[in-house]
Amino acid sequence: MEAINLLLVSCTFRREDEPSEPYGVSCLVSAFKRGNGCNDRISTLIEDLSNYENESGYDVDKVAGRLANSILDSGCNIVAFSNYAWSDKLFKKVLSLLSGTKGLLKIMGGPMVVGNKSDLENEYPEIDYFVFSYGEKVFANLRNYLDKAEKFIKDLPDFTDLESPYLNGQIEIEKEGMTVRMELRRGCNFNCSYCRYKDEDRKVYLVGNVERWKAELRLFKEKKVAKVNVLDAVFDASGENLGMQFLEYCKEIGLKADISLQIRPEILDERMIRLAATMPNVIFEIGIQSLDKDVMKCINRGNRNKVIDTLSKVMTMGIRTEVTIIYGLPKQTFPSFKKDLELLSLMGVKKISAFKLQIYRGTQLYNEYMKYKLTVKENNYGIMQVYDNENHDFNKMDKYYESYKLKHGDLGLYHKTKHFKQRQEERKIEDGLLNAVLSKVNFSSGKAFKLLVGKDYLMKLGYKIKGRHLVLVIDGWRLVTVFFCGVITELVDLKNVVLI
Repeated sequence: MEAINLLLVSCTFRREDEPSEPYGVSCLVSAFKRGNGCNDRISTLIEDLSNYENESGYDVDKVAGRLANSILDSGCNIVAFSNYAWSDKLFKKVLSLLSGTKGLLKIMGGPMVVGNKSDLENEYPEIDYFVFSYGEKVFANLRNYLDKAEKFIKDLPDFTDLESPYLNGQIEIEKEGMTVRMELRRGCNFNCSYCRYKDEDRKVYLVGNVERWKAELRLFKEKKVAKVNVLDAVFDASGENLGMQFLEYCKEIGLKADISLQIRPEILDERMIRLAATMPNVIFEIGIQSLDKDVMKCINRGNRNKVIDTLSKVMTMGIRTEVTIIYGLPKQTFPSFKKDLELLSLMGVKKISAFKLQIYRGTQLYNEYMKYKLTVKENNYGIMQVYDNENHDFNKMDKYYESYKLKHGDLGLYHKTKHFKQRQEERKIEDGLLNAVLSKVNFSSGKAFKLLVGKDYLMKLGYKIKGRHLVLVIDGWRLVTVFFCGVITELVDLKNVVLI
C-alpha cells in the first residue's frame, strides 16, 4: 500500500478557553504518530458547529458541503470520521457527497458505531471500515488492519501505555486561564438505560499511570490553567487508591485550578467527602437524573435513599456541587419532576441543570421507549428527543423548568450568577476570618465538630455578611472546611458546638 495520508474529521462545540484540538482527537493523533512509518502522515479537520448555530440549529447542507470540499482538497487517501450523536446526521450527508470518490477509504469510529453489523452497513453504506473499540491501537497500527481487510474492527489498546497528549506536545496550552480535559480511567461499569457511554463488557480501564497524571497536573499548574475537567464517566470516589491519591496530589502541589469531577453518589464515601471539603476548587458534578423511585427503577439507577443521604452530606460540607436531572424519562410525571427540583433546592444545591431526554441508538432505552409510550422526534442535530410522554404533561415540565430558571437565575450559566460572584468574594475573606475565629476556640482532639457562628459575632469581627452565617467543620485539631450557608435559621453563639 502507498504511504498513508489520513485525515481525521471531528465536530465539536468549542469554548473560547479550550485548546483548539479536542482531547479525544489528540489521543488518536498521538497514537498514529507513535506507531506508523515516517512517510505516513495524519492531519485533522475540526469543525466547530457553534459557529453555525442559530435559532433553528444550523444549515446541515451548508456545513456538509464545506466539509466534503475540505476533505477532497486535503489530498488524503483515507478519511476517518469520529462520530458523535450531534455529528451523525451531518456525517451521513458528507458521506453521500463523497460517494463514488475513487481512491478514498472511509473509516468510522466513535459512540455512534454501535449495534449489529448489518444495521451499521445500512446506516452508512459508504463506510469501508468500522472501529467498535477505543481507537488508539487501531490508529497506531492502521496499515496492519487495512491489510487484513476486515470491515469490523475491535481491538483494545494497552491503556496503561497510552501517551499523554499534553506531555508529548500534541495539545498546546496556549495561554493562562484555559480549560483542559484529562482522564484517569476510561469506561463505565454502570448500566443506565439511556446512556450511550459504556463498553458492552462494562469494564473500566486505568489510563496511563500515576506518574503520567501527576506530570499533567504539574504542567497545568505551571501553565496556570483555570479549570481541569476530569473526563472519567464515574470518578473513583470510593475512598480507595486512585481518587484519593489524585485529590491529595492536587492539594499537595497547590493546584489553584477548579477541578471538576463526575460523581456517582452511591459510591461516594466519607473520606472522599472530607477531603474534597478541604479543597474549595473541587467541583462535584452529579448526574441525579431523577429522585423518583419508579423512574429510577426504569432507567437502572441506584438507591434513592443513599443518593439523597450522600448529597445531603456533600451540601452540608460546603462542597461546590452541580446537579443535572433529565425530564421526559419513563414513568416520570410533572409532579415528580417538580418535586425533584424542589427537593434539590431545599438541600441547598445552587446549580441545577435539567435536560430533555435524548434517546441514542445502541442503548437499552432505544429498544424500550415505545413501551413507555414516549413520543420522540429528531432535533436540529438529528438526535431523537422526547417531546411528549404517557401522561401528556411533558410540556408542563418544560415550561416549569423555564420559569424555574427565570426565578433562580440561569443555572446553566452559574459562573455568571450573583451567587457565584458573592461566593468568590466570600472566599477572599475566609483566611482572615478563620484566624480570628480559631484564636477564640479550644477544640477537643479526636472529635469532629460543626460550629454555627452567628452573624452578630461575625459583624463584631468586622465581617458584614448580611443575613448569613458561618459554618466551620473541624476534625480533631485540624480545620476541615469553612463555608457560608444561607439556609441556617438559628443564630448560635461561638461557644456552642454541635457534634456532626
